[in-house]
Order: sequence, then C-alpha cells, then structure tokens
Amino acid sequence: MRRGCRWSSRARRTVHLINESRGRVARRQRWPDGLHAAVEAKEGLAASDSGEILDSITIQSLVRRYRTICGMTGTAVAAGQQFREFYGLEIAVIPPNRPCIRTDEPDRLYPTIGEKEQAVVGEVADAHATGRPVLIGTLDVAESERLAGALGRAGLRCTVLNAKNDAQEAAIVAEAGAHGAITVSTQMAGRGTDIRLGGSGGDRDLIAELGGLYLIGTGRHASSRLDEQLRGRAGRQGDPGGSVFLVSMEDELVLQYAPDEARAQASGAKAHWALGHAQRVAEGVNLEIHRNTWQYNKLVEDQWRIVLDHRARVLRGADALSALGRQCPERLAELSPGIDGDVLAGAARQMIVLFHLDRAWADHLAFLADLREGIHLRALARGTVPLNEFMKEAIRAFRDLLEEAAARSAQTFRIAPITADGVDLEAIGLKRPTST
Repeated sequence: MRRGCRWSSRARRTVHLINESRGRVARRQRWPDGLHAAVEAKEGLAASDSGEILDSITIQSLVRRYRTICGMTGTAVAAGQQFREFYGLEIAVIPPNRPCIRTDEPDRLYPTIGEKEQAVVGEVADAHATGRPVLIGTLDVAESERLAGALGRAGLRCTVLNAKNDAQEAAIVAEAGAHGAITVSTQMAGRGTDIRLGGSGGDRDLIAELGGLYLIGTGRHASSRLDEQLRGRAGRQGDPGGSVFLVSMEDELVLQYAPDEARAQASGAKAHWALGHAQRVAEGVNLEIHRNTWQYNKLVEDQWRIVLDHRARVLRGADALSALGRQCPERLAELSPGIDGDVLAGAARQMIVLFHLDRAWADHLAFLADLREGIHLRALARGTVPLNEFMKEAIRAFRDLLEEAAARSAQTFRIAPITADGVDLEAIGLKRPTST
C-alpha cells in the first residue's frame, strides 16, 4: 500500500503517514529501514520515538482463538479459497432477504484517463438531468478531488466523501440517495451503510421510478470483491438501482498487470479481456503475498504458543519462585524469613520472571523483523530459499530463549531490592513498558 505524508503545525512539527486510498492518517505507523528518521532529519525535525513491538498476532491467529467463528458478506464466494486456506472455513450461500433487481451494465473502456473522466462527467450529467441520485466510487483521494473539480467546472454540484471530511460522513451517506444528489466517494465499498432512496426527504417512490441509486465506478480494483462490494451500494434490500464501471487502459491496474496490452492500446473484446486478465493477475499476486506472509508468520505463531504456554504456567502457580529458588538457594534463604511467602512469590512471578520472559520475547520479535528484512539478499547470495533460511535462523535464535530468560531472572533475583512491599526493579535500571 502506498503512503503519502504530511507535516503538522509549526508548534509541534512531525511527519505522519497518510493512507492514499482512504486519506486517513495512519496512526502509529512509520516508514521502515530508517526512512522515517531520514525524512525527519531532512526537514530539521526532532526525531520521533520509533517505539517497540512487544508482541504481535496475525488476524488469522486472533480469529482462530475463538471457539465459534462465523460471518456474513455478500462477496465471500470469490474469496472461498482464502477462507479455507487461512481460516479453515467453508462458504454457504444464503438467498438474499429480497431479490436483487439492480441493473449492472458492462464495463465501458476508454484509451486514456482523460477520456474516461470526461465520460464520467457526461454520464453523471445525463443521470442528474433526470434527478436520479448518483454515487461515484473512485480509487483514491486524489482522483475523488480531481473528479469533483471536473464536475464543478461542468456546473454539477457534488459532495465529496473522503477522510478529509470524515466527521460529516454519516450526514453525507444519509443524503446520498436524495433527489439530484451527486456524491463522490473513496473506499465506499466497506462502509456498511444502506443508502436510503430519497434521503431525509422521503421521496423513495420518486427515486425508485427514476431507477434508484446509480453507482458509477471510475476503475476496477485489484480485487473483484471490492468491485462487487462497491456495486452493492446500489440496489440494497430489493431497491431498484444501477451500476457501471468506466475504465481506461491507462489505469494503474492495467499498466501494472497487463502492460503489453496497455502499450498496444487494445480495444474491443481484447481490451475487455486485458482488463479481466489484469485483475486476475493482481488477485493471484496478492494471494501469493498473503500466502507467503502467512508462512513466515506461522513459525512465529508456533514459537509464540510455546512462550504463551510457559507464561501461563508461571502465572498460575509458584513455578517462578521454585525455579528461582533452585537457581539461587542462598538468596531465597536470605529473603524467606522476613518476607511473606505470597509477596515473595508475587515478586518472583510478576516482576522478575515475567519481566525477563516478556523482554526476551520482544527482543526475539525485533530480531525476526530485522532478519526478515534482509533474508532475501542473504538467500540470494547463498542460492537458497528465503523462507527456509528464515526458518533455520528463527529456530536457532529461539532455541535458547527460555533458558536465557531464566538466567536473566536469576541474576535479577540475586541483586534486586526485595522488601515486604515487593521488588524495586527501577532501582537496578529495569523498567517495564508503560503501554502495550
């Protein structure tokens, strides 16, 4: 996903990443490999804290931790393979509450982006002349603002729905189905809100006679699911509606995944084939990236489970104090007479053993992140498979993690001030994170 950036006010200037397709500030996200710090240095800004990952979990792993998993979406069939592979779920098709009577027109293809956007303005003007509400689904914020400008110059007043006016989102959606409404939106596919025909004016029957909400997509997404979700904004709950996608051979999807056809300026049936081919290739590439990422994360998840099981045993009983007592019997004998057993066990468990276990796991995650950044270059130099190299290094690094955490815990137990009030780790320079 490409990111833009912005600088905040002079009083506290910082660099924030912007999600290009949604326009929202990507909170707590940074460019990798020192790029963020380099931009801050270039702009003469104080270096921001990069933070530290204390733990991580994939969406798949999080979902699988629930005993019962279910969900509902109108576009699950297209992702059936992914649901089976990554979640172990099957798809069942349930008939809609009311039959869909939306009219979906074939894609319209144009040689250039300029011709496509000119056609979009013309299509909107024709629909608007009848009073039919129009929803335009764009691919990114820049396109939405460019089209809004073109519509304005054509005398067509529109409302722009993107993250720059996020606070007015509910009001904009509420009126998107009103008589004569023109709404330009980014990422409308997943907003999950039915657009009411007639809006607050209650002119549902009039809008229905005009054909319902008219959805115009300004290009195909890299995933056909997003296209279907965008179409689904019109014709909800048995309402009439219509949809059409206007695409150019200069769209990023075509240029990136069907470059030969784009350069040849394919037309007619060949152009439609090229568009479908580009989308299929994009879906295949994204699926392979997802699958590859999952394979890397699966090993980390297996290691995480081992740490989690060990951590649970420490939390549930007196294993921490017993282990420290075996390693440091003199220290335990020194502390036991003057400190309550529960206090001593709690200090051993919460403040010493868990501290070093969590610290060791965070260090391991940082090592794995660095390892993965450069594993492809290392594998290329050795002529090996990157994933296999990653697994060998990750297993080797994890092998001594629990023993190392135990050794650090014993060292802390020997020197940390422990009283009836508990253990003071800060006195020996150890400090737990204040947030996760």
